[in-house]
Amino acid sequence: GFVFSSVIHAGNVIISGEIFADDPLARGPSFCGIAQNYPHHLVGPIRVSSTGSYYVVDGALSLLFYTGIGMYTTASVYQGSYDINNPNANLVAVLDDVDEITLNSGTDYYFVIQPFCSNNFLGVYSTTISGPGNITGSGAIAPFDYMEGVFVNSDPIGDITEEQCG
Repeated sequence: GFVFSSVIHAGNVIISGEIFADDPLARGPSFCGIAQNYPHHLVGPIRVSSTGSYYVVDGALSLLFYTGIGMYTTASVYQGSYDINNPNANLVAVLDDVDEITLNSGTDYYFVIQPFCSNNFLGVYSTTISGPGNITGSGAIAPFDYMEGVFVNSDPIGDITEEQCG
């Protein structure tokens, strides 16, 4: 598991889609080891209403592990604009799995979603962004209220033994 800070999350959105082999190519993150282009989706602009720490979670990794559906992705975050010909300009962070990033209110951010260092991981993806402010923008979908929340010690404890989970 992973532990989040005690920040109360006011905003929670999902960006999702499907990446195909014939989608536009863009330079992959530097940690991939070799300079290579991968299909990508550009999502944004996305804005937050409060400056603070936001968590970006790659939900497709667990979906892929448990169901064989989905893809392992990375998200590169750009402030102000994204230039496909200069992928280091305006780059704020490259995120993988579960990462924390500081976002400023009133600033446009663009998310470049790509397969993780391979052209073999194509398919559906889902990335969740949550933090202290409202999150809005092109491609950001707010989930239903029952799909988000924070567990606290005063919540009821359930018995999830093997017999109950099947």
